[in-house]
Amino acid sequence: RDQTVTVIVQGIDLTAPSVTAEGPQKRQYTFRVRDKSEIQDLKVGDRVDVTYTEALLVRADRAQ
Repeated sequence: RDQTVTVIVQGIDLTAPSVTAEGPQKRQYTFRVRDKSEIQDLKVGDRVDVTYTEALLVRADRAQ
C-alpha cells in the first residue's frame, strides 16, 4: 500500500544521497534517494510530498 505524507526538509546530504525531514507529529525521518539530481534544487525549509510503499513478503514452500 502506498502512503503519501508532506514533510519539511531539515537537511540534505548529496553524498549519501539522502534527505532528513520533519513529518507529521514532528517526527524526524531520513529518506535515501536513488538519484541525487532529484534533490539538488531542494533547500532546507522546503515542503515536499513523499510517497512510500509498505509491502509484505511471504515465502511459500512445497509441502513434503
